[in-house]
Amino acid sequence: MTIIEILHTFCGDNILEEPWTDGEWTCASEGHIALRVPRVDTITKPQPVELQNDFPWQPDIDGEWVKIPEYKIPRKIKCKSCLGTGHVATCPECDGEGGVTFENGFHEYDFECLTCYGTGVVKGEGVECKECGGTGLVYPVKSIQVKFADIIVNGFLLEKLKQLDGIMLFSVSRDDFCWFKFGQGHGVFMATRA
Repeated sequence: MTIIEILHTFCGDNILEEPWTDGEWTCASEGHIALRVPRVDTITKPQPVELQNDFPWQPDIDGEWVKIPEYKIPRKIKCKSCLGTGHVATCPECDGEGGVTFENGFHEYDFECLTCYGTGVVKGEGVECKECGGTGLVYPVKSIQVKFADIIVNGFLLEKLKQLDGIMLFSVSRDDFCWFKFGQGHGVFMATRA
């Protein structure tokens, strides 16, 4: 991957949707992982105001650099939102609200929609399913706890970091920050609270 591709791979939503330049560095973050590389002159967006607190970019404690530990990622299963099609449509029963209301002359009753099971969407050709990103498959869990040294991290974050050439992790964390380095730069990611 080129530096530009790496930076865009690690961008997130809203204020983090583009890399930014801060002095000698160009940075990107998707919310749980932040990385920086030496300044890329073609990226001129300034650091978002919301992020103008200092990340602890480099470890300031004793530890050593280690390889990512071995762990297992579960097999993906069929997405329940789109029933494996990768596309959804607004539920016709609840108009995308996820619930329906019934009333008689005396009372009003709210129920979870049984057509979409409260999701507001059904299998269809409408839009790309947000749950599976249009693939039709999702992991059965949202987090996989991986322990190494004194740190517990989400295995899905490690999967993303594995895309980086020469990735190494620092063996000690501080204030829920974990450090990593790779061939072109370095960064921080969030530990999991045990």
